[in-house]
Amino acid sequence: MPTPHNTQINGVKWAAGSLATPTAAAYYRTVGMDFSIVEDRDFIAGAVSAGIAQDLPSRLGNRKSRGKFSVELAGCPGSPAAASPANFAHWGALMRACGFVETCVDATSLSYQLSDNTHLTGDGGPTDAIDLTFNVDGLQQKAINCVGDVSIVYEVNKIPRLDFDFTGNIDTGAAAAATSSLTETAIGSFTVGPAGLDWATATAGLNGVAGLSIDKCTVKVGNVITLPPNANSAYYGFDVPYIVRRKPSISLSVRIPALSSYNAEDLLAAGTSQALSISYTAGGSSFKTLTLTANIVLTGKYPARADMGGMQYWNLSAEHDGLTNLLKLAVT
Repeated sequence: MPTPHNTQINGVKWAAGSLATPTAAAYYRTVGMDFSIVEDRDFIAGAVSAGIAQDLPSRLGNRKSRGKFSVELAGCPGSPAAASPANFAHWGALMRACGFVETCVDATSLSYQLSDNTHLTGDGGPTDAIDLTFNVDGLQQKAINCVGDVSIVYEVNKIPRLDFDFTGNIDTGAAAAATSSLTETAIGSFTVGPAGLDWATATAGLNGVAGLSIDKCTVKVGNVITLPPNANSAYYGFDVPYIVRRKPSISLSVRIPALSSYNAEDLLAAGTSQALSISYTAGGSSFKTLTLTANIVLTGKYPARADMGGMQYWNLSAEHDGLTNLLKLAVT
């Protein structure tokens, strides 16, 4: 019998670039409750029959997978180097499958950056796609050829996280039993990112003002993913998924400072491109400092104001300017 709900800790594991399932890898713990994998199924209506009073039964048509989960935005387990990918951040393959370019400077830094449109998946298929294996309350389910969207979420006094939303195929080939079946399994071992989160190390800046009080920041990459119909496909009528466009968006909660230092209303009116930077240390001393940088332009009709604990905040909406200081997440 499947394990009763909530008696196991849910987990997910992944492998990059092939149909081989990541059976040797340990599951990663997920954070938050938005953890799910859904197999979407389309049904083909049965034909009208002249010989009987009812239509013929419907048939199973196209099928695809969609998986959502969050992982902790932790640092590297060791010194990153091209020859030792095991020391890369555990979420790196997930970021590559969301259109980020991975750059490693041996023993110095590891970064994930949105590049221009050349890194979106093209006619060759999603070269950085991953296969996902979910364990949900003792039931294991898999999806292949996955690409996705990601949001980078910071909130003071909470664990920074990456929220992923992946789209993928259901395998129908000879390896279907190994790559896409729903099976019952124990959760097995867990791998977690480096422990420790020190908000005392955090720094945040916007438009060159380093002392702003930023309570929340969410950066959504905004990938648009399509699964083209393909009669020659082995994946239940769908081609592999493609990232065809993206539109990054940012939301910020900023305590209103002296307007002489930062005036969001004037910057919104002028359409000024502003440099955003958030940095903190996630345990340890080496390769545990994570820094997000981007250039943003405020959007909307007027900066919304809110009262939080008797203090006035701006709830700001912004878009990535797409031209300079491209969205980058670095580990040093």
